[in-house]
Amino acid sequence: MGVRDIYCVICGITTSRIHHYNNDIKELKKILKRGKFNVPSSGKYKTRLGKKEKIIDDKLKENYEKFIKDFDKLKNNFKWCDDLYIITENKLINVDKSFHLEDMAGFSKNRKYYTTEKDFWNEDEYSIKSLCCHKSCYKLLLKKLNYKLKIEDIENKLDEMSLLKSYGSVVNKYKGEQDFPWTWMILNVSSFNSFERLLNDNIKLKISKNVNYLMDPLKNKINEERILKIWKPIVNKKKILKKDRPSPSESATLYDVGKIKKGNDGNMYEVVINKNKVKRWKKK
Repeated sequence: MGVRDIYCVICGITTSRIHHYNNDIKELKKILKRGKFNVPSSGKYKTRLGKKEKIIDDKLKENYEKFIKDFDKLKNNFKWCDDLYIITENKLINVDKSFHLEDMAGFSKNRKYYTTEKDFWNEDEYSIKSLCCHKSCYKLLLKKLNYKLKIEDIENKLDEMSLLKSYGSVVNKYKGEQDFPWTWMILNVSSFNSFERLLNDNIKLKISKNVNYLMDPLKNKINEERILKIWKPIVNKKKILKKDRPSPSESATLYDVGKIKKGNDGNMYEVVINKNKVKRWKKK
């Protein structure tokens, strides 16, 4: 099945230190060195290559070589994506080099397995329920919104990959795939693509404005504004929840039976089913 990218729950961009753009650029260099490419299929499978070959136009080749140079200048700007936090139900953990990236949905260290995708949270008793985010994204929310991300605050807003419904129209087109499509997002083209198809369609390559959404939000105003636009409503709603009752502010109907949460009075409460088959909070 292979390794699946793990995404930042805050910004919707990959976190898993596997930058597929390096492989894309290597492949493009090979194609340009050959001076020709296999023509893609015109049928159902758009990325499948046929046996027919086509010579690369000189002007197009020049454009693609310039793109590679421009792209190389950008790569250092993506290093922030490698600096990560794991968020458990009671800890904020720095992901250093001693953590091992697992094939699916998490990290491990010292026989502890941190499951970062909601779809696998209840897979076994040995996994630690977690979320993953970029350090810069976490610090942005803390700095601008005075908010420390907690699993319980957004658990019911997450899909099976621990992603929110929307991260903005651009990022939404590329998030959630097994291999995050860095190159295609930067070019602002379909994520199901190939350089052979772009060459065959005589499309010139140019770094698009999408690259802003791959930059450190503590240094890039455009990405900062995108992330804050997503999180301000979430944080504000959290702040205005009723606190005039001893039990937790959130409705028990939002959680599974057995969920335990601290109430506004400092005591622990558990979700139970009453005689009318309605979920409610019960003090433990």
